[in-house]
Amino acid sequence: MKKIKMVVHGGSKNHGCEAIIRGTLNILQPKDAVVYSYHRDDDTLYELDKVVKIEDDNIMPAKWSVRYLWYVFNYKLRMRSSFQKDEYYRKTGRQHIFRSVTENDIMLSVGGDNYSYENVSYLADYNYGFQKEGAKTVLWGCSVEPKVIDEKAKRDLQTYSLIVARESLSYTYLQQINPNTVLKPDPAFTLRADKSEIPLFLQKHKCIGINISPMISFNEKKKGIVLKNYIKLVKYIIEHTDYHVVLVPHVVINWSDDRISIKELCDAIEKTDRLHVLEDMPCEKLKGCISQCEFFVGARTHATIAAYSTCVPTLVLGYSIKSRGIAKDIFGTEKEYVLSVDSLINEDELLLAYQKLFEKRENIKAYLKAMMPQYIQSAYDLKQILDVM
Repeated sequence: MKKIKMVVHGGSKNHGCEAIIRGTLNILQPKDAVVYSYHRDDDTLYELDKVVKIEDDNIMPAKWSVRYLWYVFNYKLRMRSSFQKDEYYRKTGRQHIFRSVTENDIMLSVGGDNYSYENVSYLADYNYGFQKEGAKTVLWGCSVEPKVIDEKAKRDLQTYSLIVARESLSYTYLQQINPNTVLKPDPAFTLRADKSEIPLFLQKHKCIGINISPMISFNEKKKGIVLKNYIKLVKYIIEHTDYHVVLVPHVVINWSDDRISIKELCDAIEKTDRLHVLEDMPCEKLKGCISQCEFFVGARTHATIAAYSTCVPTLVLGYSIKSRGIAKDIFGTEKEYVLSVDSLINEDELLLAYQKLFEKRENIKAYLKAMMPQYIQSAYDLKQILDVM
C-alpha cells in the first residue's frame, strides 16, 4: 500500500494552501497520509490536524549535538552568500523527512505555484532526495511561469514521476518538458462549502464579495493604482446600487495579510452599514460564505476557486498565469473574466470590467451550474492515476 506524503505546504493561514490539502484528501481518501508543514501551529489553529497527520517541515539538530556543530561550522565558514546559507539551512532542517522516505511513498509537492517564482532550487533538492530513496514524486495541482524556469529547473521538472497541471496554459508548457503531465482541476475545487456559520448580513442582504490582496499591489506597474481601483468599485456599489459589500480575507500570514489591504480600503470609504468585513475562518467556512454572494471580485486564486466552484459569477484581478489559465479552462477564454493587474493605468478599469461582467451574471451563473459538476468530478480521476503508480 502506497503512503501519501505532502510537502511544501505553506500552512493554513494561507487558506489556499489549506484548501489544497483538504481537497487532496477529498480526492485521494488516503488511509495513511502525512503533511509536512512550514507552520504546524497554523494548521492546528484551523483544525487541519483533525483530518490528517501534520509534522514539522523543518527540524534543526539539537543544540551542541555533533550534527549541530557541523551545521554551524559549514554555515559560518563555508557558505558565502545568503542564498547558499538559506539552501543549507533548508537541507539540514529537512533531513528527518528524507530519512523517513521509503520506496512505498508517493511524495506530493503541494505548493501550487512554487515554480512560478525565482529561486526554486530547493524544490529540486526535495525531488532528488525523495527519488534517491526510491519514492515516486508528483508535482501536484501546479501552475508554472515559463519565464522563471531555467535549465536547472527544467532538468528537475523532467524527473518528476508525474506532474498534475491545474490549468491548460501551464499544461501546454509542461508537456514539452515532461510527457508524464496531466491536466486536472485544482484540488480546491472539490472543497466542501461549510454553511454552518454564515454571518447574519450575508443571510439578510444581497452581497457583492470582494477579495483584495497585498500580492497584487506587489505586481502593479503604477504605484497605488490597485487600491484606487478598488475604492472606485466599492464606492460605486455603495452609492449606485442596493447591494451590500463584503470584504473577504483569504490569506492572513504576516508578510502578505489580506486584512492589511482591507483596512486600507475601508479607511478610504465613508463609514456605512452596507460595508462588511468577513472574519478570518477555516477555508471550508470561507467557501460557504463566498457561496452566498451574488457576484465575486477576487485577487487570491483560491478565493476565486471558492466562488467558481459554488457557481458565483466572478471577476478576477490576476497577477500570474494561474488566474488566466483557470478562467480559460472554465469559460474557453480569459477575456472579460480576468483583468491583469499589470495592465492597470486608470482608476476606473476594475469598475468598468465589473459592470461589463455583472450584466451577464445570470447567464454566467447558469453556465457554471451546467458545467461545474462535471469539471469538479474530473479531479477525482487523480485517485485512479495515483493508485497505479
